[in-house]
Amino acid sequence: MDDTERQFTASSDPQLKFAKPARRRKPKPNRQAVYAQVDARDRGCCRVCGLFTSVENVLAPNGRHHHHLVYRSRGGKDATANIVTLCAKCHRRVHEGGIRLSGNADDRDERGRGCVQQLRPSESGWQIVGWV
Repeated sequence: MDDTERQFTASSDPQLKFAKPARRRKPKPNRQAVYAQVDARDRGCCRVCGLFTSVENVLAPNGRHHHHLVYRSRGGKDATANIVTLCAKCHRRVHEGGIRLSGNADDRDERGRGCVQQLRPSESGWQIVGWV
């Protein structure tokens, strides 16, 4: 059965004639290829702390995570310019609000440094603490 077909099953409840199964979200076919390009660009290291990340166990502190600078839920694309490699610890800090990343992940300055801003909350708002 392909995605366009729906499977209906009879329900024991007379009010419900059919029940739909839960749909699974299929990953986009090019996402894994984009992640491979991001891993090559970042050399497998976290863009925030520089720790070499592991693909073996993503739950480990040095586990490799791919973070979208503009979240997919907010229209962010699966493109190398929008994705950075982070270790599990730094990724958690981003989503807990401890740090914020913004910019173009592919851009580099004249010294080869990344052009993604790393910001931390301060009393007066967000403060730039570096470039990753």
